[in-house]
Amino acid sequence: MKLLQDLIAKFRHSFNGLKVLLKEDRSIQGHLIISIVVITVFLYLRISLLDWLIVLNAMTLVIVSEVLNSSIETLSDVVSPHLDEKIRKVKDIAAAAVLIASLYALIVGILLLIKYGGNI
Repeated sequence: MKLLQDLIAKFRHSFNGLKVLLKEDRSIQGHLIISIVVITVFLYLRISLLDWLIVLNAMTLVIVSEVLNSSIETLSDVVSPHLDEKIRKVKDIAAAAVLIASLYALIVGILLLIKYGGNI
């Protein structure tokens, strides 16, 4: 019974984190809007199942990177509310992860648009 209660508590914390992100994090909100647009375009283009897996992988990578970046930024602000060169460096590195994931997703999107462009 304790195991089930612990599992439920973990899910509760996870969903609470999602709620906080959706309500408060502009970057996550932006990525979700872009994801909806991407999904709409590729539904229209009727891409293959394999291509859907690639698109969903790229979108998930971007969103997970942004979630980790947001958590690092939030923790950094608590640890060091004043400007600190080391904290700035940590935040920049975390933001770079989002940039790398976003560039990957952009390349995936461009290649699939080229592949399916004849259907437009």
